[in-house]
Amino acid sequence: MAFHVPRGGLQQMMKKGTRYLEGKEEVVFDSISTIRELGDTTKTAYGPFGMNKIVQNHIEKLFLTSDAATMIKELDIRHPAAKMVVMAAHQQEEECGDGTNGCVMLTASILHEAEYLLRMGLAVPELVSGLQAGLQAGLSEINGLTVHTVDLQQIRDVNAVKYAIKASLMSKQLGNEEFLSNIIAEACVSTLPKDAIRFNVDDIRVCKIMGSNLEASKIIPGMVFKRYVESEIQNVTDAKVAMFNCPLDNLQTETKGTVLLKNAEELKNFTKTEEAQLYNAVKAIAESGAKVLVCGGKISDLGLDYANKMGLMTVRLNSKWDMRRLAKSIGATVLPRLTPPSADEMGFCDKVRVEEIGDTRVVSFQRSTSRIATIVLRAGTTNVLDDLERAVDDGVNNFKLLTKDKRLVAGAGAFEVELAKCLDVHAEKCLGMEQYGIKLLAKAYEYLPRQLAENCGQNPSKVISRLMAAHAEVEGYAQEFSASAQYGIEQKAFNLPGSGAKVPSTQKEIGQMIDSMKRVAQLYGSADMAKAADTFEDGFNMHKSKKLVGSTIGVNIESEDLQDAAKNGIFDHILIKEWQLKLAVNTAITILRVNQIIMAKRAGGPKAPSQRGGHWDDDHDEED
Repeated sequence: MAFHVPRGGLQQMMKKGTRYLEGKEEVVFDSISTIRELGDTTKTAYGPFGMNKIVQNHIEKLFLTSDAATMIKELDIRHPAAKMVVMAAHQQEEECGDGTNGCVMLTASILHEAEYLLRMGLAVPELVSGLQAGLQAGLSEINGLTVHTVDLQQIRDVNAVKYAIKASLMSKQLGNEEFLSNIIAEACVSTLPKDAIRFNVDDIRVCKIMGSNLEASKIIPGMVFKRYVESEIQNVTDAKVAMFNCPLDNLQTETKGTVLLKNAEELKNFTKTEEAQLYNAVKAIAESGAKVLVCGGKISDLGLDYANKMGLMTVRLNSKWDMRRLAKSIGATVLPRLTPPSADEMGFCDKVRVEEIGDTRVVSFQRSTSRIATIVLRAGTTNVLDDLERAVDDGVNNFKLLTKDKRLVAGAGAFEVELAKCLDVHAEKCLGMEQYGIKLLAKAYEYLPRQLAENCGQNPSKVISRLMAAHAEVEGYAQEFSASAQYGIEQKAFNLPGSGAKVPSTQKEIGQMIDSMKRVAQLYGSADMAKAADTFEDGFNMHKSKKLVGSTIGVNIESEDLQDAAKNGIFDHILIKEWQLKLAVNTAITILRVNQIIMAKRAGGPKAPSQRGGHWDDDHDEED
């Protein structure tokens, strides 16, 4: 007889197979270790030179991509703490459509730094309090790091939009960012409504067709469907379009019936009435002025014959979503029955035609004033097409963010280093234990540009040290310039308010000085003051340009030399950075506050032997 050891504590009340973890070592440190492994998986895909991953999901579909959102979505992650990071990444994707990899990496780096402080004896409440203070300090500092804006007038300028979104595409499709940013900007601007905030990312559709290369991709104003028309007519111009969400066929009775036929004449006349009804319905549609008939149901041979006789181009769309989008694109109303449409219920297209792109036949509904645009992507393989589609999706989401907020921050790791410097300065002003949490957050931010340099094949330690020095030295140049004769001459000549106040000695204070001079010049209409402000600003920029220093200096992916991200047009949207900070810090705080993990046994029947290993009769109750 086997010796039986009874389970004690909470486990004795739980069902067999339940996992119970308790204590800092089993819960917090184990969760941090798991999340670090998830971060190590995605970090090598960060930046323009990020590596691709091959992911096979639960239905054995393969994904070849460097997009972190796709990887995390398709991975079957079971660890409860890691699932929280997955949910944070999913929320980042929902809110911004970009920046998921940075969100995961920042969460992992915060927890990695937190583990060291916890092992050194810092209490969890003190660490959480410091992270919350760092979150508030970071959000306030982010607002002062804007380097470029796209206002409501510029958002309708293709070149201005292209300049703003190009960097987001560079991290996905390095070398193709110029072409992609151009077609995405044209498509977004062409569909932008009068109220820019109402722009919908679903208004930009993607049609993937294999063959040729990316340069053969194009924009079609309207909708494109990979299918063939049903009728003999294949091209129509200046067409009115009637849309019906029903079959082009005789209506079937809802109840069963019995028909008694007494002679051959009654048999011959049996279907004539129904045929006449269908003929009259198609004839009425043609007489209403419609040239194209779109049906959401099946098209019978008889109905197709009548449509050909009436000169109607007939297209069948099986998806109700495609019907809705097409109706929105051409301004039509989808009717439930085959009734003659009114002028208001019909849509209009400049062209409806069948095209052969590569070896694929497509039907395009083109309208110059369409509220929907379709980007036809071309590439040699399905994996490349899928990656291009994800890049287009990121570009469109970045345009959507521009309609919400016009501010952009410096990319290439410049924003992260500058924010880390600001958080370090803020931590020095805190006297309590909160400073450890704030410094932890600052150190975690340094991890992102370090990984960017490492993925580019550079020495990360060397690059990050030079980057930190470049961001710190700008204050020295500000102090040197403030003490120069130029500042004293301008201050004395214009008798500026606050002339007896402290001389500005930092880059931020000099920026405030320049802004105040410009505001005074605008308020009083002083051309001399405006000219002095410009001279003052140009003088400082020239002064600090003696060496590559400043808050916009970032990683150069082509060499170990640094670059001015703002001058080279490398930007990230400020909302992406705000959501990364909020989600990463809140997720880390939530995980640090956990002291028990209770996992019930997974529901469902036994798996097949090929999936679980072993034999059907083996006992798998104790499996994790």
